[in-house]
Amino acid sequence: MVSEEIIFSQYESAKDKFPKLNQPERVGEYWEINGCIDVIDDEDNYWDTFKVKIVVPKKFPEELFELQETGGKIPKHESWHNSNSCCLSTTALIYSGLGEDVTLLNWLVKFAHPFLANYIVKKETGSYAAGDFNHSTDGTIQGYEKLFGVTGAKEVFQKLKMLCSVLQRGRNEKCFCGCVKKFKNCFLQSPFTHKYSGVPFLVLQNDLATIKSYCKF
Repeated sequence: MVSEEIIFSQYESAKDKFPKLNQPERVGEYWEINGCIDVIDDEDNYWDTFKVKIVVPKKFPEELFELQETGGKIPKHESWHNSNSCCLSTTALIYSGLGEDVTLLNWLVKFAHPFLANYIVKKETGSYAAGDFNHSTDGTIQGYEKLFGVTGAKEVFQKLKMLCSVLQRGRNEKCFCGCVKKFKNCFLQSPFTHKYSGVPFLVLQNDLATIKSYCKF
């Protein structure tokens, strides 16, 4: 379980930008942050307010925060990417987007707040501002297509397989990004600025196994 010191530090860093979030509360083995998030655009125009619950995983930062919309504004349906919790993006894309700054504030700014804003856009226009993602494993594949710059489940699988293999093997292997440099002279020299940085090895392994089973490769 995340320590009280860590969770309150995360909260203190986020509360100035999101002042309607209440202090964290311990619930069993988890921490929860209840409250509201105002959706405000880049020109400081107010759009709407959403009642939310943020669940802090026991293994943070090895696991990501969970956003639940608790006010009933977003329909609980896969077409709205909302069931028991909101599907903000794929796990890999979120970690990649957060980079080395895996914090509550960065997660709120880059993923939770945009998700709520996107709901408003779709409600008014009928479609999401940046397009829609598929669900379940199809969505995971689509996310890796974006991350890796490839097309098709087989290409994603091969890239993931190579990436996991190199991360398990030696420093002298050719870097998985496709350049001519060795792993030790590329990714290991700049892991937080590398284009595939931030995604935990366990996430890559689990997604590889899921895609392999789903596509029967």
